[in-house]
Amino acid sequence: MLGGFHILVNGKPLFSQAERSRQVMNLLAYLLLNRRSLASQQKLIEVLWPDDNSGDPTNALKNLVYRLRKALSRNDALSQFECVLLQNGHYIWNNKIPCRIDTELMEDYWKQACNLALGIPERIDLCSRALSLYKGRFLPDIEHGSWTVSLSSYYQNIYMSCVREAIRLLSLEQRFDEIFAICQTAIALEPYEELLHENLIKALIQMGKRQKALQHYHDI
Repeated sequence: MLGGFHILVNGKPLFSQAERSRQVMNLLAYLLLNRRSLASQQKLIEVLWPDDNSGDPTNALKNLVYRLRKALSRNDALSQFECVLLQNGHYIWNNKIPCRIDTELMEDYWKQACNLALGIPERIDLCSRALSLYKGRFLPDIEHGSWTVSLSSYYQNIYMSCVREAIRLLSLEQRFDEIFAICQTAIALEPYEELLHENLIKALIQMGKRQKALQHYHDI
């Protein structure tokens, strides 16, 4: 979900680029993220057609679900399942199919890293695991769907909180080369966060690379 919507089944991409219909991907992403609760037809219509520009949204939704089921059934590992279930007029992802989702893993690592009972090295490791999962903004290829806006902000805030805590903990351990690496990666993803540039410059100074620190200052 972070940096673009991609699905792997047994390590292989589920869809080719040619198969990635925008609305089918939108529906699949929503069902996966909300796979522990039923989604009413009305809710899915609001998610998929927020401007209500579908003449017959109920039939359009049924057609979209059919297309998604057909696309999923072409995968050998998934063909034995009915991936999208209909229960009392509500749709839900079949939870007999195990899923690992980067947003959930990142949030879990971050929550563990906040545990003050853990040692600093262990908390740094948990921060690093969380940071490694953030490849960019939440579902950037879902064309600014209204349901994604708050989630995009939520996961960006988790990422930046994790960066700040990792920098703080690494500073206590005087591991400035790792601070530099974290800031460098984060700047590529969030170039307008001043905190990142400030700490990258401080790390370079602590590493004895004052000329590089000055150059970065002037570049910014």
